[in-house]
Amino acid sequence: MNKIIFLILSFSLFALGATSKDFESSIKLGELWENEEIYFLPKNKNEIMNWSGVIYHYPTQKCYDLIQRENKISAQESKCSSPFLKKATEPCAKILDFEKYKAQMLKCLDQSDEKCIRGLVSKTLQVSFGVDGHQDRRDYIFENWKKEDFKRLHDLIKRGTKGEKDLRKFPPEVADEGMGYRGEFKKENGCWLLKYFLAGD
Repeated sequence: MNKIIFLILSFSLFALGATSKDFESSIKLGELWENEEIYFLPKNKNEIMNWSGVIYHYPTQKCYDLIQRENKISAQESKCSSPFLKKATEPCAKILDFEKYKAQMLKCLDQSDEKCIRGLVSKTLQVSFGVDGHQDRRDYIFENWKKEDFKRLHDLIKRGTKGEKDLRKFPPEVADEGMGYRGEFKKENGCWLLKYFLAGD
């Protein structure tokens, strides 16, 4: 019980007292990004292992400019620009019922409705087994996917899902174990989101 209280207090202190020093570790930044505690806009999206850019820290609602030279990262609090803040705080679609969420996803994909799809996809969507960088993955798919990629996603979701509570995987069965595409939906903070969509290894 004491350990739980300590962890809660530690998190609260970090959320209230985060400073630029808290963002000078690439490992820590990676963890924060993976847990969606920061939103990152890289200075150069082609340098996928570099943390130079700007972050929005959700617990403190502050922005920081990051500069990475080799393995050293410096961070300085900065003013949040309106366009960046708008993207960082873009809301997800609050659909609690999974079947309603799935129907909405299929409809949005069928209509190629980018704004609608963005509200149903995680900012940290995993799209490969490699290194994809830490940019907004919703931007990534609309910049890199072709029409057939969205159609593939649509058709696989339509084949059905399996799972319960806050997790669903699709399709229900993957032919030839380890082959073909598969994905996962997860409910987080009152929103169902597409968390990964990967080709079999």
